[in-house]
Amino acid sequence: MFERLTTSQLGEQDSLSLLSSLRSSTLNDQQAQKLNELEKHIKHLENRILLDNKDSQLMKEDIIYLLADRKKLVVQNEKLSKKLQKQNLLNSFQLTEEEKLESNRIKAFYSSGLQ
Repeated sequence: MFERLTTSQLGEQDSLSLLSSLRSSTLNDQQAQKLNELEKHIKHLENRILLDNKDSQLMKEDIIYLLADRKKLVVQNEKLSKKLQKQNLLNSFQLTEEEKLESNRIKAFYSSGLQ
């Protein structure tokens, strides 16, 4: 049932276990190095996401300010448009008055010439 191992067999077994442990140690070192690289990459991506989120928030705030400015400009434009319409109406009325005066002068000229 139990085998007796000779010293050469024990030496081989120790060498094999040492080699096996070295391989696993090397693999563990490689895996640890790979894991460190992945962790660094993940950190980099997390930082990038945070920066992108910050940029996104700043852009949202900029959009809100731009929309508010746009609304102010629309209101200001409407006020100026109404003011311009009033001025145009006044100008057309004044022109009509000038035309009436000119017409009255012409009438007066002809009526004075006819008498």
